[in-house]
Amino acid sequence: MTTARGATRIDVYLATLEHPDLAPLTGFVDGVTIDGKLRVANWRHNFISRTFTFAPGFFQVQQPRAGDRRGILQLTIDNVDQRLTDVVNALTGPATLKLERVYAHLPDTVRNQWTRLELKLFTVNDRELTGSFGPPATEGQFMGIRINPSGYPGAFE
Repeated sequence: MTTARGATRIDVYLATLEHPDLAPLTGFVDGVTIDGKLRVANWRHNFISRTFTFAPGFFQVQQPRAGDRRGILQLTIDNVDQRLTDVVNALTGPATLKLERVYAHLPDTVRNQWTRLELKLFTVNDRELTGSFGPPATEGQFMGIRINPSGYPGAFE
C-alpha cells in the first residue's frame, strides 16, 4: 500500500497460468477458464480486471537472485483448500505464466507486468503450491510481491 497526495493505493497482483490441459477444469476449479487459463489475484474475493475474473489466491513471488538475470523465479500460491492440486495434475507439458500489478481502484490499468515465464517444475504440499519458472523471459527488473500465503491459512474457508 502506498500513499500519494492523500490517496491510498492498494496494489493487487494478478497471475495468469496458461496451458491447454487446464480447459477441462473449467467449472471445477475457481479461476480456470475454458481457454485453458488459471487466473488468480492477491485479493480476498473475485477480482475483475479488463473483463477477466481472477479468483482469490494469495501468492508470493521469489525473484531470481540479484545479478542473476536469467535465473529461476518461484511462484507460491496458497493451497490450503487443495483446489489447485487438480491444476498441477492436469499439466502434461510446459505452461506459461504472466504476472501483473494493478491498483484496486484502477483495475484495468496495468502498472507492471512480466510475461511468457516458462514453467519448469511444480511442487505441492498441504499448504502451498510452488511453481518454478525460468528463462527465456526472466530478464529485467522485477516487481516485488510481498504477501506471504503462509500468513493467510484458510483464506478460502
